[in-house]
Amino acid sequence: MKASYKYLLPPLINLIILIVFVVLWTDRLELIFDPTVRLIEFLKILGITFLIFAVTQPILKYFLKNSSRSIGFKIRIISFMTILISSWIYFTYSQKIIHNIFLNKELRKQVAEKITPINEFNNGSEANNLTVEEYQEIIETNNLPNIPKEARDIHYSLYYDGFLPDYSLTLQYDVPIGIIIDTMNFKDGDFSKSQKFEILDKIKRVSYQEGLR
Repeated sequence: MKASYKYLLPPLINLIILIVFVVLWTDRLELIFDPTVRLIEFLKILGITFLIFAVTQPILKYFLKNSSRSIGFKIRIISFMTILISSWIYFTYSQKIIHNIFLNKELRKQVAEKITPINEFNNGSEANNLTVEEYQEIIETNNLPNIPKEARDIHYSLYYDGFLPDYSLTLQYDVPIGIIIDTMNFKDGDFSKSQKFEILDKIKRVSYQEGLR
């Protein structure tokens, strides 16, 4: 291998490592809410790799003209630049791996098994009988509304258009009768949201709707 090719090794190894990281943290639950997440992250990694090549190109040209330093030293410099440029994405991916794989793997698997697609085009999903811990894990993946920590028997139904930003969210859950629940009915242009509740025996059944159309 020519010396000039050796300088390409750090960015290429970095590319492979980041791809492995993406595959690790994009579990089934992540893919349910964003089927394109791996493609988007792969394109992001390619962009970072091209940036690394662009930044290190002047350094490579200098190294090829000046051979006073050893090849090992030059590769270490390129490696340092590669890690420095990629540090923010390593930090982000590491957080996701820790959360999705090491801390909450079984919980996320459990949640994913409760979720079903709404239609054959997979433009939405729904789940019944979620616990508040399971629902919280969905919030970590998708930006659904927060609910009281006392909530139980949680149901959600989320539909979105495949091409337009339109979406419709229905959320229902039970809380003890003593929990204060605010009602609302808000509309601003194409966006609307509402919340109401009814008292059933010793519980409040909360119904929340939100949509853009």
